[in-house]
Amino acid sequence: MTAILHRQLVRQFYDVMWNQWNVETGRRILTMDVEFDGSMGVSTEGLADFFGYMDLVRRAFPDFRSHLETLVADNGGASARLLCTGTHQGDLPGLPATGREISYAGAAFFQFRQMRICKVWVLGDREALFEQLS
Repeated sequence: MTAILHRQLVRQFYDVMWNQWNVETGRRILTMDVEFDGSMGVSTEGLADFFGYMDLVRRAFPDFRSHLETLVADNGGASARLLCTGTHQGDLPGLPATGREISYAGAAFFQFRQMRICKVWVLGDREALFEQLS
């Protein structure tokens, strides 16, 4: 049963929270002290920091999408293979909007506590991303 719940939480993390920018879903599926290490070299701790990071991504890539290509979960955790896409329409720190479409591969690893996501590590192909933006 736990592996099924872990898969459901990861799907909500991407399909609802990220792809629909639904912060309320985040409040339900993430722990208050969630730790996040992202592809763009950003680390956050806690909901407020994490939602701030989401807002940064949303301003830079309003149409940003994480496409789940593979999702594996067990009682201990979950991992996902992703394809991230979007259009660079807003500034990133040190990088003004380019209007370019981006597409890069990534992998994410999740840990859970009390039926919520407590840690997320996302390893995206930063080189491919920044190549497309330069």
